[in-house]
Amino acid sequence: MKFVDDQRSAGRRVWVRPVGPAIVDGFVLLLFAVPLGLFVFGIVYSVQQGDRGLALLMLALLAFVVLMIVYLARDMIGKLAASITLEETGVQLRLAPMRSLIHRPPRCREFVPYCEIRSVDCRLEAYPSFTGTMMQRAYWLDRVDRPEIFLFEDRAIGTLLAGEAMGSIAQEIAQRAKVPLLEQPMAQGRGGIMGVWFTRAPPYAQKPLPASVQARIWRQVRRTANLVVVALFLVMLAWLL
Repeated sequence: MKFVDDQRSAGRRVWVRPVGPAIVDGFVLLLFAVPLGLFVFGIVYSVQQGDRGLALLMLALLAFVVLMIVYLARDMIGKLAASITLEETGVQLRLAPMRSLIHRPPRCREFVPYCEIRSVDCRLEAYPSFTGTMMQRAYWLDRVDRPEIFLFEDRAIGTLLAGEAMGSIAQEIAQRAKVPLLEQPMAQGRGGIMGVWFTRAPPYAQKPLPASVQARIWRQVRRTANLVVVALFLVMLAWLL
């Protein structure tokens, strides 16, 4: 992903998020309708038969499917209609809500003059949960006497699911605004359940984590990455068999 020059206006550069990933999420959401219906039917059937054990199993599977649907729906909404335009005097932001898995940034339709930008900040954010530890890198605009604006994030750092890094886009914004791109100390939030429910993002002003804690977090991230590889292998093996 990168900025491209707008041929209609000299010096104007535009970044637009491709719609392909959002379409893929929408297609997967449709596929989840099948197990959703099956598990609802299974719960009704098991209750009618008086099989509490089967009903509880179906209920647990239904909860997992609902969790995945919520995750994919949020991810799809966050990938829609996003663009950043670098003008001569400022940056025009058109950012969708839910563009972060953990943070809760609202929809942003705002023109930010370069003179209001103090810096473009980024930091690694660790989110431990019972399923493993996620590592993300968040980017935001630090403004003079105005609230910060959350821009975007790199997800699943250190795993096979990691997407394309957004650092080059943040760097271009900083260069155009003639401000530094600052790497803030690593922070830790709460991953909740699979990064969807009961999550909590760390505050922007969180104290730096000790080096020993950061080393432990990276070990957890590597273990999570290994589990992702094993899980993907087992899914592929089951599909082939």
